[in-house]
Amino acid sequence: MLNFYNRFLKDLASMQAPLLNAISGCKRNNNAKIEWIPELKQFFQRVKNHLTQATSLAFPNSKATFSLQTDASDKAIGAILQQYSNGFLQSFNFFSRKLTPTQTKYTAYDRELLAIYVLSNISDARETKLSWYHGS
Repeated sequence: MLNFYNRFLKDLASMQAPLLNAISGCKRNNNAKIEWIPELKQFFQRVKNHLTQATSLAFPNSKATFSLQTDASDKAIGAILQQYSNGFLQSFNFFSRKLTPTQTKYTAYDRELLAIYVLSNISDARETKLSWYHGS
């Protein structure tokens, strides 16, 4: 979720640096142990607080145009439902969740569609503009 919102979170890179340094020697899927010292817990809490303070949800406006944005990795999916109101995008619903073992075998395209499906089932999604993020 942080990577999805990084452009809206001031000084995120510097806040995440100690956490990223703690995992820098770990390779993907090697189950390396990370020593979870109190300082790392404090940095993690600081990043979480920063995200929650930066994320404010608006009430849905039935006359606004909706925008649904999705993101999917090999392990998780996420989506955000926003509305164009007074020239600005306002968030009013979002989610992220871990994929099941079966869903991790889906293609990237299918994982993105799954995110759309899940969010549309928990939202009053009607005429909506869709966009995908295909960056790394």
